[in-house]
Amino acid sequence: SIKYHSSKFKLLINQTRNAEEAKMVFTQLRTVTDRFIDISLEYLGYIQHDTKIATSVKNQRAVVSMFPNTQASVCFANIVNKYLN
Repeated sequence: SIKYHSSKFKLLINQTRNAEEAKMVFTQLRTVTDRFIDISLEYLGYIQHDTKIATSVKNQRAVVSMFPNTQASVCFANIVNKYLN
């Protein structure tokens, strides 16, 4: 937090199996930061594990462009919609 001059961070959980696993990971991290580090974490969302991400990286294209209906793309869209609405 000193390096970034902030005590508030938004956390995106990556490569999870599902929303429940993402929430569990976030809760565990927040428990540790609440106890040992003087920072505040906010849950931004999660990106589900998706093999299409590796394919899009190899092709140097965004997964949401190359595979708009894949689960990872849906997760990205959910995060964007959450913060735009």
